[in-house]
Formats: sequence, C-alpha cells, structure tokens
Amino acid sequence: MANKKFRVLYDAPLTLTLTIFTALLFILDSLILKGKLSQALFISYGTLSEKAFSPSNPLSYLRILLHVFGCAGWSTLLINSTFFLLIGTTLEDRYGSVIFGLMIFISTLVAGVIGIFCPLNMSGASPVIFMMIFLSAVSMITKKNIQISWILIFVFYTAYAMASALENNGPLIESRGLGKFLQSNIPTFIAIVSGIASSLFGFLSAPKEKSSRKDNYESYEEDYPAKKGRRKSNRNDDEVVGSIRF
Repeated sequence: MANKKFRVLYDAPLTLTLTIFTALLFILDSLILKGKLSQALFISYGTLSEKAFSPSNPLSYLRILLHVFGCAGWSTLLINSTFFLLIGTTLEDRYGSVIFGLMIFISTLVAGVIGIFCPLNMSGASPVIFMMIFLSAVSMITKKNIQISWILIFVFYTAYAMASALENNGPLIESRGLGKFLQSNIPTFIAIVSGIASSLFGFLSAPKEKSSRKDNYESYEEDYPAKKGRRKSNRNDDEVVGSIRF
C-alpha cells in the first residue's frame, strides 16, 4: 500500500483570503504607512466628524464597504482572525463561497449605510463576526436545539466589542454612567443589527438537510416489498455460506 502524501488544503478560499488580506493590510498600514491607509479608507466617519459622509466625496462611498478592514490594534486583529477561521470556514463549507460572500457583503453594506447616520465612527469586522455568530444559530434552530457554547461565544464577543467601543469612544462622550456606555456602543448595536439582517438572508438560503441512508433504505423497502424479502434472503444466505468450513 502506497504511503499517503500530506497535502496543504486551501479549504475555505473566501474566509482564508479575507483573513490573510486583512492581516497584510494592517501590517502594511501600521508598520509602513503609520495609519494613513486606515484613516483614508477603513473608517466610516460619523456625523460628529469633519470627514462625515459627503455625497460629493467618492471616498465616502468606499468607506461604507471598506470599513470592515479596519483594526484598532494587534489584539483586535488576532481576535477577529480567530473568529473568522473558527466559524467562517464552517459556514463557507455549509453555504458555499458565493452565498457566504453575499452574506458578508450584506452585513457590511447594512452596517455602512446605517453608520452614515451614526454620530460615532465605525471601523472593524464586528458586523461580519456577529453575522457569523447568528448564522451559526440558524443551523441549531433548524435542528430545534441551542448550544451553550454558542451562547457563551455570543456573550463573550459582545462583551469584548462593548468594552472596546467604550475604550475607543468613551472620551468623546460627555455623559456619564449608563448613558455614556450606551452612547459609546452605538456602533456595536449597529453591528448586531446588521448581523441579524444578513443572517436572516442566510436562514432563507440555508441548504436542506440531506436524507440519511436509513431513510432512503426504508422508503426503498416500502416501494419494493418483494425486493425487501429478496435482500433479507440474500443476507441469510451469505451468513450460512460464511459458516461453512472446508
């Protein structure tokens, strides 16, 4: 028997490409361009900013879609990449690269359009990650169960997103206490809404579960009872012949 050779598989092309591309952009921007690329393209500026959306500025339209490539730091890049690789690869395998890519586009577009009216800046892949988290729940709902691991993933990532938003946007908010927390997390709420919207599309386009071999065999026996008996007799014959010794 020939020895099997190890192969390196590019198993989820869309997810892997987006993850690698985002990492390369962040490294290029942080080490060489010193943040100029993010400021120009990867931040969707809010209404309080001088660079707020302007219909006459072509960059404003690009930022609606490109803001998901922004990263606040190395920790954000690592956490987002981890979620992409752990959840995104499974979803891409389930829905296919085209449908999964369309859902990423929808979550990004919804977040970008709503962000036009947001007073705070929006940047990062939170809309896509929330989409993947909610989309993972679709398969569980179809099976009529919910996993505690999914609940913990949603809680932990939501807590991380809200803590990051409070750290980045807190100094811009004049309110205190709960009001400051809620206002600074407006981008997080927008990301959650966009994730829900795109996951609803995933629910409508969810692939049907294939029937098991057992179900196919039972339907075969119901349609062809004569062959059912023949299958059983052949099985018994095989058992008898198998017991003969020479």
